[in-house]
Amino acid sequence: MDTETRQAFSELTEHLQAFSSDVDRQFQHMRGQFQQVDKRFEQVDARFERVDQRFEQMDKRFDAMDDRFDSLSFVMNVRFDEVDKKFDAVNGRVDHLYEHVDGFINLHRKVDTEFAAFRASHERLEGRVTKLEEKG
Repeated sequence: MDTETRQAFSELTEHLQAFSSDVDRQFQHMRGQFQQVDKRFEQVDARFERVDQRFEQMDKRFDAMDDRFDSLSFVMNVRFDEVDKKFDAVNGRVDHLYEHVDGFINLHRKVDTEFAAFRASHERLEGRVTKLEEKG
């Protein structure tokens, strides 16, 4: 190799070594940044774990509330069934009362009809008695 080539090669080697040192420094800097990012991700993961734990607690609470609502629903259904039975009994009594009132109204109509017939018969007899008294 001639001197110029050696010189060029030497300069190139120096530049490459400087470049290599610069790249190593940048890699070290980036490694530090990556380590910081890793720490932040670990913190985020820890926060997510706490959030997950809270959600699990809320799920347990909701499950307990579901159980309470199911119990309440069952009790309400039983009570409404009892109320429905009582309403059915009251409706039966009201129907029975309506039947008696209808019977009473029909009886009253019959009495009115018989009373009208009795009045007409009475007036007819009164008219005959009056005619007999006039002749007599």
